[in-house]
Amino acid sequence: MVKLWQALDGVLDPELDQSIVRLGFVEAVTVEGSCAWVTLRLPTFWCAPNFVFMMVEDIRRVLLQVEGIQAVRIRLLDHFASEAIESAVHDGRSFEEAFPGEVAGSLDELRAFFRRKSYLGRQFALLSALRAAGFSPSEICAMRLADLFESSGTWHARRADGTSVPIEPGEAIWRYLERRRDLGLDMHPDAPLMLDPDGHPISPESFDDYLRRSRAALLNFKSNAFLCQALLASRKGGAP
Repeated sequence: MVKLWQALDGVLDPELDQSIVRLGFVEAVTVEGSCAWVTLRLPTFWCAPNFVFMMVEDIRRVLLQVEGIQAVRIRLLDHFASEAIESAVHDGRSFEEAFPGEVAGSLDELRAFFRRKSYLGRQFALLSALRAAGFSPSEICAMRLADLFESSGTWHARRADGTSVPIEPGEAIWRYLERRRDLGLDMHPDAPLMLDPDGHPISPESFDDYLRRSRAALLNFKSNAFLCQALLASRKGGAP
């Protein structure tokens, strides 16, 4: 059961860039033979079906990778499109097939949009951690991927003179690197540490403006997450 929860912890709400487990969306996980059952309750009855569909698809995908699990069933509680989403994902049908005539663009395009947006948010978290550690904009823009490294469980950043300082929170580093890899950006050790979502290096001259845009993306994620958790807590009769 622990492995199932660990796998689910890696499933993110695409709009919030946070784990569905940590957001409190997962109500129960059970196993019957080789079938895993997952019960979800989302913040509102009207949560956008395309976002919900992506989460349900991701749940099925990650749990089928867990040893011993050969089938996955999801119960979606108190959602207007629960039956259509549950049956479509179980049968392997696409969102476009489940909701014909109601789709503008594909889910792949929507996933790509939110990955780029979350990249900016994660990048701002890393930039903030580096600035808090005393790195200047010019130093940050000159850094390479190899200048971030993990030692004894702690992430460090290397200065131009070869000295290094610990970076907190370390989560800001690995989350940034994870999304950077997802976007297919350059992961070579000699690649610039800071790239925009299109893979272009960030210059010291554009640093402040880029920082403002990244901050806006992160604040948007945080405010949406707080609202969703408050709505979910209200549905459950508790406090966020």
